[in-house]
Amino acid sequence: MKVVFVVSILYIFLYAMYLNLSFAFGKIRDPRRDNMYLCILVVAMAVFGSSINPPSHGWDLYRHYQYLEALRTANYSFTDYMFNFDNILGGGTRSGLYGFKLYFFLMSRFKSNRLLPFVTLLIVYGIWCYITQDWLQKKNRTELLAPSFLFCLATMPYVYVNTGIRNGLAASIVALALYREFEKNGSPIVTAMLLVFSCTIHNAVIIVIPCWILAHFTVKMRTIFILAIGLALLEPVAQLIYAQSIPGISQAANLYLRYIKSDAYFFSYGYLIVDIIFILLIIYAFYQLNKKDNSKSLYRFILIYALVVMAQIGHYDLVLRPMYVLAMLSGIIVNNLYSYFRSYLGKNVISVAIFCAWLTAVVIHGSAYLLMSYL
Repeated sequence: MKVVFVVSILYIFLYAMYLNLSFAFGKIRDPRRDNMYLCILVVAMAVFGSSINPPSHGWDLYRHYQYLEALRTANYSFTDYMFNFDNILGGGTRSGLYGFKLYFFLMSRFKSNRLLPFVTLLIVYGIWCYITQDWLQKKNRTELLAPSFLFCLATMPYVYVNTGIRNGLAASIVALALYREFEKNGSPIVTAMLLVFSCTIHNAVIIVIPCWILAHFTVKMRTIFILAIGLALLEPVAQLIYAQSIPGISQAANLYLRYIKSDAYFFSYGYLIVDIIFILLIIYAFYQLNKKDNSKSLYRFILIYALVVMAQIGHYDLVLRPMYVLAMLSGIIVNNLYSYFRSYLGKNVISVAIFCAWLTAVVIHGSAYLLMSYL
């Protein structure tokens, strides 16, 4: 197992170097080989993330492992765990999180806790690879794979996917649902089902639903006005919903109320700077794109969603967590940023901004992995 772990680290490092150097020197890569290399990369990232021994302090993954052990010990039946809210592990704040409970129940059927981060990382980065490669190949912009990957890692830090599990998983399913409908002509009914399911994995993605609905309409000042009113009423509506004690929905309202009362950007101002820069760039570029061509629902969604995130600046969790959905759509965002800022200077500014954002994430969390113990 240690050999596989070491090989995985070497592959991640070497492939990342290859991607960035090929982008820097304008080397044309074979898309079919890229697909194969990316599949290996996803497996390598999953092996690396599942090889850590999470510390007890500050790592959700440690608590997730404890929860899996408790599930195995309790030996609940499926229906009792999922629908009996009186039991300790299935009730309380988890009573309406059916997606979370289903996923963890399935993971608890296996003996190894390490399967939880392994499968999660496979799903999250597998979906990212599918969306990114499909879009870039369709637009003949496969050279943008490197900055798209760095943008994803900067706005959805690997460490948070690795330890948090739920938020990254929910964001990846949301992104897949949106891409499937808007770019693959998928059914909006299936999209609605996947969005609701994602909300039961982690309530933080619930804000996607009104943005998805608004994305079906033309973005005009009326749309932005409706959005502004909705955001202004969010806190009193959340208080009202929380008072009703509705499983799942009330927990989402409570989560929102807790996030807005938490200290703003308590962890690092580095992420605040990264988020503000890219949200402003996305809003500006996609607003101009929507003015020229308002026919693409996916562009409308990205614009509306970025406006919502921007309105939450000041609340750490309400910026960092929603950014995960945009991270999953990094191929589309990066392609359009480079297309809009198409001058030599503009492209270089975008490249430097993305690299600095990724470097910020590495500086903030890279040391955590250096101090970690592994298999």
